[in-house]
Amino acid sequence: MGDLKGFTMGRFRQGSIFRHVAAVTERVIFIGFTAQIGLGAVWMCINFDKVQDFGWGNLGRTEPEGVIYTLYSFLGGIPQLLYLAQLAFALFAGYRFLSAAGRLPARSGRPFGQKPAFYFWGSLCLLTFPFAMQCHLAVLPYSAMGSLFLLMLSFLLEAVFGGGGKKALGRMRMGRLSLAVVCGVLAVILALEAGAEERDAIWGRGAGAAMASRMAWPSVWNDRGYWSEELRELTSEEELWQATYCPGNMEIVLEAIEERAGDGAQEAYREMAQTAWRLRRPMILRQIAWDALGYAAFPLIFPIQLEGRMYDSYTGRNYEVMREHAPALTGHYVRYCCWWFACCLGLAALLSLVRLLQGGIGRPQILGAGLCALIGALLSLAYTMRGAGLMDYRCTVALSQLWLAWAVLGAGGAVDGSGAGGA
Repeated sequence: MGDLKGFTMGRFRQGSIFRHVAAVTERVIFIGFTAQIGLGAVWMCINFDKVQDFGWGNLGRTEPEGVIYTLYSFLGGIPQLLYLAQLAFALFAGYRFLSAAGRLPARSGRPFGQKPAFYFWGSLCLLTFPFAMQCHLAVLPYSAMGSLFLLMLSFLLEAVFGGGGKKALGRMRMGRLSLAVVCGVLAVILALEAGAEERDAIWGRGAGAAMASRMAWPSVWNDRGYWSEELRELTSEEELWQATYCPGNMEIVLEAIEERAGDGAQEAYREMAQTAWRLRRPMILRQIAWDALGYAAFPLIFPIQLEGRMYDSYTGRNYEVMREHAPALTGHYVRYCCWWFACCLGLAALLSLVRLLQGGIGRPQILGAGLCALIGALLSLAYTMRGAGLMDYRCTVALSQLWLAWAVLGAGGAVDGSGAGGA
């Protein structure tokens, strides 16, 4: 009888410790995100009447075009009206995603079941992520791209894990899948518009050209001595030297090969990629890994990119545009949020561990997280393999927001007793 009592008391003390850890962690997450919301609101107010001078494309050659610019023109060419539309759409998309993910059934069969106020607060957390906020206050497609991506994931989660009767469930799933497809198609259209210059210059020439850019550009000048005589005849030293100045100049080499080789251009592109892979595989793999990490969780490597170490990217230029009108505030805002991003991932992992030890993580939650991770990984891989030196965090701000959503939802589970903090 004494052993049973001791075992029961031990389980009670263990559960009490879990609840205490979860409660403290949730409060830290709430304070950290609320500070981010405050900084983001101030930055938004200061920059709301400004126009960020990105130019329309990364390579600075095309005129404004596409869906977003058409909407901008329809709104009278007033950027603030477009900003309001993008902010509202992003707030809605964040709310929709958090509510869909937060209502996935836990092991007890109960979802988190948070109130609307919690999901609204969580949506503000995603909205004020600094690199997302920069996109929301720009006349470019990146804000809508990220919002559509989150909406697509929310509809997929509802389609796969929705409840209700069989007949109602079937209709609901088909409806949600249709909406997910629509959001995905629209996001792809906007992504093609956002990357129109890179498409015309590099990866739009085919998989071979993308591989040549991805693998051969960083060492194209040094590799020329290892090419076949036929390939060397397709390019001049001047063209190769110009290509080394910046990733976009790889277009000079690719275009020269296309003009001179005709139908044999793809074979020439492949030879360039294969030569670089054979000679510099470790370097190429390292650059690919850094790019993939940058697209998937950008705040973790922002300091490295800003210093220009490891590899080329658009980060320096994008950040200079962001800090143009409020440099001191932008510096504090970005540094804090990058630091907080790493912290909240650790806190989210702690909450998940506590819930796992308590047996509170349900199969739908694991599968839902896996579905989001898989789609996010495919998106990161697609952008990574389009070419070297083209890393642009604006393309995948939604992937970083997914990590933030993990922390937000983990804290929500602890709050209402259905997660780590539950008895």
